[in-house]
Amino acid sequence: MIPFNYLIAAPIYYPRINWWEYDFRFRSDLKCKILDGSKVIEGRLSDFRRNQCCLYSFERFDIGALVSLNINLKTEFNVRDLELKTRRNNIPGRPFIYGIIFKKEKRSEFKTLKDYYFNKLANNKISKFSKKHINET
Repeated sequence: MIPFNYLIAAPIYYPRINWWEYDFRFRSDLKCKILDGSKVIEGRLSDFRRNQCCLYSFERFDIGALVSLNINLKTEFNVRDLELKTRRNNIPGRPFIYGIIFKKEKRSEFKTLKDYYFNKLANNKISKFSKKHINET
């Protein structure tokens, strides 16, 4: 049972699905630019686990395509030649979700992105009982 749960929780096979509507001001993802040849396409990254993540884009890419990402993490941060492993077909009006795996030589870039992502999430979540929230109201 444990190996089956591991596969279900891995974003490369089953990206995390949010079935509810969310407030766009509190998105839990990172904005990025997808560099595909001469085109620059807007995208978002989320679900950083097990050296894998999800890439959201309205552009359709082929499975196995190599893309480069440009992310603004206070400074420009580039990750080159990431392979798109899986694609979840989109619901009309929603982006395609691609599974990306970071190979061994890209693990340091993955760790940097993951750390930034989880620090961003932690900073976005303010308890209604926190001193900061009480002082602002």
